[in-house]
Amino acid sequence: MTTAEVVPIRREVLLDERGDTLQATWHPRERLVVLSEWRSGMCRATFQLAPGDAARLASFLVGSLGDAATSGSPEAPARASLFDRLRDRLRSLRS
Repeated sequence: MTTAEVVPIRREVLLDERGDTLQATWHPRERLVVLSEWRSGMCRATFQLAPGDAARLASFLVGSLGDAATSGSPEAPARASLFDRLRDRLRSLRS
């Protein structure tokens, strides 16, 4: 009898103002980052990134944040807290 190997998975979940989520999951055995879009509790799309492509995406995001920090343009309006967005999303589902 063999023992099942437990592979830790890293995951980051982001929630947008519509209540949709984007999940980024690292799969070490396959050496892939998988991005998945979730809407109404269902996975709608996935995209697999090799480590090199994930690094390119990370570089793009860091560069974009750097531009936003130094652009001097007015800040975007403050977003509602995660709690408020979840509460509003649950209320809309009840209606």
